Amino acid sequence: PSLAAIFAIAGGVTVAVAARPVLNRLGIRDRRAFGLAAGVAGSGIGAAEAVAQGPEATAYAALGVGLTAIATALLVPILAGLGLV
Repeated sequence: PSLAAIFAIAGGVTVAVAARPVLNRLGIRDRRAFGLAAGVAGSGIGAAEAVAQGPEATAYAALGVGLTAIATALLVPILAGLGLV
């Protein structure tokens, strides 16, 4: 469990630091895209970084976190039932 927490925090920090430069390099400058990417990939830490980008990015980050949570809640029991988790 503590190793999972370390990876979750490290992933969030990585997204908070690297998301904007990576999206800029790809030519993506839309705040909505940044917010959604930060919320999905970086969870809470990524969503916190989206707050600095403005309310639109924040809303999409929250949407990303919520959709990821729903997908996880639906998929993990199915994968566990198949013996894959």
